Amino acid sequence: MAYIFGLVEESCEMLGIWLFNVTLFYYGNRTFESMVFEIPKRLYIGFFGFGLLDIFVTIIARLFN
Repeated sequence: MAYIFGLVEESCEMLGIWLFNVTLFYYGNRTFESMVFEIPKRLYIGFFGFGLLDIFVTIIARLFN
């Protein structure tokens, strides 16, 4: 049970960091109109994929530990 709790905690942590970064960039774009910052779709998808990969690696590590 402790492994599942740790897995859920780590997954939520990674998703929280991702959401914070996206929100921070969105806020920066809306607040500072002179600041032009766009996240290319490939980079955005890549970061999201990396987050998912980290979650799956954590799942596998918890299962075999």
